[in-house]
Amino acid sequence: MKTIHLILTQWIWLAVLTACTSCDSFVEVELPKNQLTAVTIFQDYHTAEAAMADIYSNLRDKGILAGDGTGISNQLGNYSDEMVSSENPSNPSIAFYANALLPSNTYITGYWNSAYYQIYAANAVIEGVSESKNLTDAQKRQLQGEALFVRALVHFYLVNLFGDVPYVTQTDYKINSTVKRTPSGQVYEQIIADLENAAALLPESYPDPARVRPNAFTAKALLARTFLYTNAYPEASNMASAVLN
Repeated sequence: MKTIHLILTQWIWLAVLTACTSCDSFVEVELPKNQLTAVTIFQDYHTAEAAMADIYSNLRDKGILAGDGTGISNQLGNYSDEMVSSENPSNPSIAFYANALLPSNTYITGYWNSAYYQIYAANAVIEGVSESKNLTDAQKRQLQGEALFVRALVHFYLVNLFGDVPYVTQTDYKINSTVKRTPSGQVYEQIIADLENAAALLPESYPDPARVRPNAFTAKALLARTFLYTNAYPEASNMASAVLN
């Protein structure tokens, strides 16, 4: 019996050791065919450009800048009585029209969450492009300029809607999990810095005939608006003139 018990014990420990040593290979599965790693995305211009295009599609479909009735253009039109809402009384947008917004409103939560998702995606492009070994300098400047513009644009709407907000400039979850609200004056300063960098990186011409992506003058136009919102009137006038001329 002692011999049998010893043999069984040895086999149990052998099984445990085998399981431990094979655990890594068991969980290391290949990425699905329709997905790429972050490193892989930014080693090719077409996939890096696709990552930037995905941010634009997300801006169009979700959150503050959504092009449908959930976007801020429609909701603030209801809020300021520029429009008359015909939604069902249980629809969250009625709260905008009735001037009865609560923190629990799902649209408000959606604006906040989608905005920081879009900012995170823009930061991922900035970081990924800067570390890429295969992209040309011109390609890096284009993509980084666009991502900086998007980051500034979304923060611009956030600070105007919510006041003091966190200004997020990285993808490190350890840092982002402890980020705090930044005074609105500092938020505007960082928006201006991002837009000035974007204007310096982006070309003056549009990257494609459709004119759906920003160029240097797009960044300068938003910069003029930001100066206007911060009462920097001479700077706003000069920047607007630079765009118009």
